[in-house]
Amino acid sequence: MPRRAELRLPEFLNGAEERGLHLRSGYIDSATETVRRMQDLYQCISAGKYNLLCASQRSYSNLARQTRFGNNYIRSIYLNNALHWYNSAFDLLLQVVWFHYRLYDEASKGLALSVNFEKALKQCSADKIKAQIEIVPTEIIDAITDLKNRYTECREWTNNLKHRRFIRYSELASKGKPAVITAIPVEGESLWDAFRQGRIAYNSMETELMLSMKKVKSTLVYCHKAIYNAAAIIVETIGYWPDRTKKQLYHFSRGLQERVLNS
Repeated sequence: MPRRAELRLPEFLNGAEERGLHLRSGYIDSATETVRRMQDLYQCISAGKYNLLCASQRSYSNLARQTRFGNNYIRSIYLNNALHWYNSAFDLLLQVVWFHYRLYDEASKGLALSVNFEKALKQCSADKIKAQIEIVPTEIIDAITDLKNRYTECREWTNNLKHRRFIRYSELASKGKPAVITAIPVEGESLWDAFRQGRIAYNSMETELMLSMKKVKSTLVYCHKAIYNAAAIIVETIGYWPDRTKKQLYHFSRGLQERVLNS
């Protein structure tokens, strides 16, 4: 179970627009959108943390019957919510860089931001940012590349939830559920021989996304720390780091990464 103190909130993102940090920029339009993305990023990470902590409660007596299945069902909802929020946080972090360096100008040959705001948002991507090596500092490109690699599972699972299939948590799986497997025998071959030769046409166990809640929780803790670090590096590099605030990063060891991936 993640501890509340283990999941620090990136307070350096909070309240940048109210502090007027954007008003000293020569491009007031993109600077305003930059600090707003910083605030939105803070809200997304906060919402992800809240749902992740809620998913770690022992019971939900006010929401479900006090059975293992009932508690695990509520827990799965909080976990899915946390996946969505942390996934959104990744996109918002990219938008901080996208607007600060006015990369929509490069991609769209000078879009008027107020007129083409939605188009400017849709064009934002990690690959397009990393391609602008003459504009975006190496520290930021490296931070985005590292974060994208650490976020692989979170992005994949959330994409499945949004567009493909629901996550089937092992803690909620029915015992003894029959599997459907079909094979295609060649001429003169029995169906059993086709199975033994591995000529499988369909296996229902391979097309479902089965995960344990423990693995999803540990991966989201890992993602929380990773996006916190990336945000700190980016905000300091673009010059919006709040005064008298000390930068503290999470330190990842190879062992931690292996525990997350193998949990």
